[in-house]
Amino acid sequence: MIKKGTHFFLLLFVSILFFTKHTAAQQPNTDSLLAVLKKAPEDTARVNLLLKLASLYRYNSTDSAFILSTQGLALAEKLNFEPGIAEACTIKGSLFADGAKYDEGLSTVLRAITILEKKVSSSKLPPDSLLLAKLGGAYNVAGHNTIARGSLNEGLKYSFLALKARTQAGHKRGISETEYNIGNIYFDLNNYDEALKHYKVSLQLAEEIKRPRNIAFTLNVMGDAYAKKGADSMALEYQKKALKTIEGLNDKLAESEILKTIARLQVEKGDYANAVKNLTTSLLLSNQIQNVETQAYKHALLGGIYVKLKNFTKAAIHLDTALALSKGSGDMSVLKETYLNLFRLDSAKGNYKEAIKNYQLSVIYGDSVVNTESNKKLLQQEMQYKFDYREDSLTQAHLITSTKLAVQKRQNIIYLLSAGLLGLLLFLGYLNYSKLKKINVLSKQTYQKEKNELTLKNEQDILEDRLRISRDLHDEIGATLSGINMYSHMTKNDIEKGDVLSAGNAVNIIQTSSEEMVNKLNDIIWFIKPQNETMEAVEEKLKMYAAEMTAVKNIVLQFSADEEAKNCNFSLEVRKNIYLICKEAVNNAVKYSGASQIQLKFEADNKTFAAYIQDNGKGYNLETVKKGNGLDNMYNRAALINAELIINAAPEKGCLIKLNITR
Repeated sequence: MIKKGTHFFLLLFVSILFFTKHTAAQQPNTDSLLAVLKKAPEDTARVNLLLKLASLYRYNSTDSAFILSTQGLALAEKLNFEPGIAEACTIKGSLFADGAKYDEGLSTVLRAITILEKKVSSSKLPPDSLLLAKLGGAYNVAGHNTIARGSLNEGLKYSFLALKARTQAGHKRGISETEYNIGNIYFDLNNYDEALKHYKVSLQLAEEIKRPRNIAFTLNVMGDAYAKKGADSMALEYQKKALKTIEGLNDKLAESEILKTIARLQVEKGDYANAVKNLTTSLLLSNQIQNVETQAYKHALLGGIYVKLKNFTKAAIHLDTALALSKGSGDMSVLKETYLNLFRLDSAKGNYKEAIKNYQLSVIYGDSVVNTESNKKLLQQEMQYKFDYREDSLTQAHLITSTKLAVQKRQNIIYLLSAGLLGLLLFLGYLNYSKLKKINVLSKQTYQKEKNELTLKNEQDILEDRLRISRDLHDEIGATLSGINMYSHMTKNDIEKGDVLSAGNAVNIIQTSSEEMVNKLNDIIWFIKPQNETMEAVEEKLKMYAAEMTAVKNIVLQFSADEEAKNCNFSLEVRKNIYLICKEAVNNAVKYSGASQIQLKFEADNKTFAAYIQDNGKGYNLETVKKGNGLDNMYNRAALINAELIINAAPEKGCLIKLNITR
């Protein structure tokens, strides 16, 4: 923990002075701010000064920016200065994203969002533009972190919230940044035409307010979109404009990203020499500013180039680095690309067994879901944003109209009173009749709306089930068929060489893989049958599987499931992953534990569901045991359904696996 006081301040001051040499041209006011900071007392003005400096160092020294924002947050918390806490958390959320620490970034910026949303909702007056702009900025950072984690729908939600807040605030720079983020989401969904629409809005606003950095980034991604559409010459033209725009700004982050994008286009055109040159420079720049967000992808891309150039030594170095970085950040798309390049590397070197393993891992980490569902949700959320925005405008118009009507009503009352009691009663009777008529119309509209929403939900549920089945068939069967194909070629080669033993081993592997594929298909078919849509059916299936497995080795099986566990109402995806996790746990216990007794138990209450798999076998040391695909798959499946997987094991004390799910 960093100590507060003079010693820390001097270290901070020296650190910032070091980086000031490199940023003076871009940020001429840092020296004067540092001079003020040195004498500033510990009050809210000092908090704002620390956070201003953190923003200035944001793109050229993330270490200095992180120290400053952390110091600002600590002082704001000490003073209970909520605006400072929110600002510091927003800045730190961005800095965590630069370091590819997206979970920390999201949790940090959500604290800022909570504070700012509370201020907006508690205000009796319409919120001022500055508060809305800050809230929009926090939403934008949350969108950046969630998009980078691969959660496109959640990222889209935050991006539209940011767009709405920034539009209400009239914050052009913020709107430009958010339109850029939304364009990125469409880009990830391969909808490049829609992405370009949002990029063009972002570019127009950035040019209006003269933001060279935003202009360069937008030109760069527009070039990337044109490259994906096959317009390589236009793509290169945009990327050259981006590089020219950033010249002289000493913006290493922007330059690094533009060079990466140009290199990616050069790879697709087969210009490997220039691609290696630009990627190497891009990595050097990102290292200088301690930005690791895209380094894993750059290493994966370099590794793939070196495989094509048959420089296997350099390829292995870059791919191993990409693997380590992407595992740390949890970036599934980079993991897929890295394992795919490792498959190509091992295939080129003749390491077929490792090649098969890496290909299977690339399939596991690959995104096999058809983009139709995501595109549909994207359009629905976009429509909702437009509806909300129109609704806000109509509300304001309604307030003006209501004021005019109130004045008119008072005049009518005076007139009606002078006309007598009979006229007043007739008028009130007419109002009552109109009100009842409107209530009747609204009731019919509400009923029809609820009916339409229910129909749409049923259709969406059917679509989601179809997409889930398609993904399962691809993920579960694709890798096995690829392995069978590979081993069939190996068998043919062994037979031609007269190596009967190796051929026999390969045939055994093919037989085992085929049996596994049949079992996986049976499981998929079983889960989509209507009669198996309950947890009681899943628990009975697990009981039958465990009974068959334990009977082979004369292991005593103890099974129990309480009524609440049988009646849990989970989706198909959750039920399927509960079954596969428990199945893997039983399989491991039977094969490796040497147990004489295995207990399979399901319990639930109104808040949680728990599954237990316990054996009295030889156990193992969790810290030294070699983790295979089985354990990794169990953890990955638990994460997919937001469940907690706990493994308690020790030598000679058996093993307990517990799966907890919040209902």
